[in-house]
Amino acid sequence: MEYDYTIKNLAIDLRDGVRLARVVEVLLHSKRREPSSAQRDDNEEDWSLSLHLQHPAPSRAQKLHNVSLVLSSLNKAGGNSQNIEAKDIIDGHREKTVGLLWSLLSQWGLELLLDWDAVKKETHRLECEQFPGVVDEGMGMCSGKHDHIVLLRNWASNVAIKHGLAISNLTTSFADGRVFLAIVNEYEQYLPSYSKTDKTSLEAKLRGIGCNSYFGKRSREHHYVNGLLTYS
Repeated sequence: MEYDYTIKNLAIDLRDGVRLARVVEVLLHSKRREPSSAQRDDNEEDWSLSLHLQHPAPSRAQKLHNVSLVLSSLNKAGGNSQNIEAKDIIDGHREKTVGLLWSLLSQWGLELLLDWDAVKKETHRLECEQFPGVVDEGMGMCSGKHDHIVLLRNWASNVAIKHGLAISNLTTSFADGRVFLAIVNEYEQYLPSYSKTDKTSLEAKLRGIGCNSYFGKRSREHHYVNGLLTYS
C-alpha cells in the first residue's frame, strides 16, 4: 500500500518515524540532490532508511524501532545537536519535534528553500542604500553548498548595520535577539499578515506577523539561527 507522506500535524504525523525518515533521506541520503543524479537509478542507497522501517507501525515498539533508526543516522551525521530522544518524537513532544526539524533545516536544508540570487540582490540593495556607489560585484549565480551560510550572514549583516548593529558571527551576535528584531522591523510592513502594533518586543512582533511564539523562544538559541534567518 502506498504510504501518504503528507504532514498535517507535527505532533502526530512524525510519531511512527516513517515521514521523519523520508525527511532525513531527502536532506542527507538522496542522490537526487547531486548534479550527477540524473544519470543514476533510484536505487537502495537513495532511500537507505526506508528499507529498514517497519510500517505500518501501530505499536509503540515499532515506532520506537523506526524513530531510533532515524536518530541513529542523524547522530552519526552530527544532525541531532539537541540530543532529541526517540520517546520525544513518539510521545508527540511538539517543541522537541520542531526543534529537531529546525536543526535539520539549519544544517542541510537551506539551499532548498530560497531563491539565493534574490538574496544576493537584496543584500546588494542594502549595501547601495548605506554605501552609495558600491561596485556591483558578486551578483552572478551562487554555487557551492557552503555559499548559503555566507549569503545569509552578509544579508543579515547589512540589515543589522542599517539599524545600528553589528554581526561578527551567526551565534553569539544573535543571542540577545536585537538582530532578529531589526530584521522584523525592516520587512514586517511588506508581509500580508502585518498588523501595526505599538509592541516592541521580538516575541510580540513575531506573533503580529503570524509566527508561532516558538520562534521567539528559539531565536536566542544558536542552533536555530540559520533556519530562522532563512525563514525571515
